[in-house]
Amino acid sequence: MTSSQIKLTLFVRGGESTTALSQLYKALEYHSFNDYELTIVDVTKDPESKESQGISNTPALLKHLDSSNVHYAGNFADFERMRQIFGFKAAPSDICH
Repeated sequence: MTSSQIKLTLFVRGGESTTALSQLYKALEYHSFNDYELTIVDVTKDPESKESQGISNTPALLKHLDSSNVHYAGNFADFERMRQIFGFKAAPSDICH
């Protein structure tokens, strides 16, 4: 991980992982965000990780920061909501309109 790269953890429950991962990649691409390290945790196989991070619902995305963490659970297709929570830059098409 580089110093400018952020660390993300995606918490999923078994079969929902494909949809959640697809939506997350689309959101990251939409916001031209590509400098990240992504870890995927299946909470059915590793429930301790979910509990230790205070995750109650899945899918959930955790952005690791030096002093704290930011998490979002729900619909990753809501690009604007994800932008607000994670501080992604507006997509180029959003800036032009």
